[in-house]
Amino acid sequence: MASLVTYPPSGHLNSAVPIPATRGITILLASVQALFRESLKSVLESRFDDIHILESSSCSRLSKTVEHYPVDVVLLDCDLGDAALQSVQCSTMQELGIPVIVIASAVRNALAKRLLHAGAVSVVWKRSNTQDLITAIREVIKGQDWPHVTASGQIRSSAVPEWEDLTERQSRVFDGILEGRANKEIAAQLSVSESSVKCTVRQLFSKYLVHTRAQLVRVGVEGGHILDSRGPHQ
Repeated sequence: MASLVTYPPSGHLNSAVPIPATRGITILLASVQALFRESLKSVLESRFDDIHILESSSCSRLSKTVEHYPVDVVLLDCDLGDAALQSVQCSTMQELGIPVIVIASAVRNALAKRLLHAGAVSVVWKRSNTQDLITAIREVIKGQDWPHVTASGQIRSSAVPEWEDLTERQSRVFDGILEGRANKEIAAQLSVSESSVKCTVRQLFSKYLVHTRAQLVRVGVEGGHILDSRGPHQ
């Protein structure tokens, strides 16, 4: 049975409806448009049996919410503007390894592309079939990757991203993968959580349009990224 949890306008957590200890899927829906949030909430409730939906009308509330509630995935409306970019790059989001699926209109194409490069795992167009979004959510929550959603293919260049397009953490995690290290080993090496490494691996899969670590290594080899030091750093 679906339930809705709205982050309290007053900002006081004790006034919010608590999420049960035994829970199903928890989705944080961030959009400035109340009507859009309500419509999407209805769709999600009809497709998932056990779902808890948190709502946020701003990126500042989004950041506060993920600090206090266990969130499985964030649905981020591009209409939040440039603030959406800050949310994707938020240190709390990165450390907790919370995947972000961007929902965008065609006029937000440039911002959607920036969000992907910043770490969002996928983009789904608002005009897309609802099933695209549902499938993306299911796959991402299972820990799988969904980089080939139609929207993602439309806004990406066919060229493989250069090392300069990667953040420092993405580049260092890529190094670890090229060296054959497991997520746990990479996490220890970088002094971050394993969840954070998993999140970064998903970002790399999304950037390079691959599904497995083996495919990612192949991209590195074919792209000439494996140097004498086994990575981009000398």
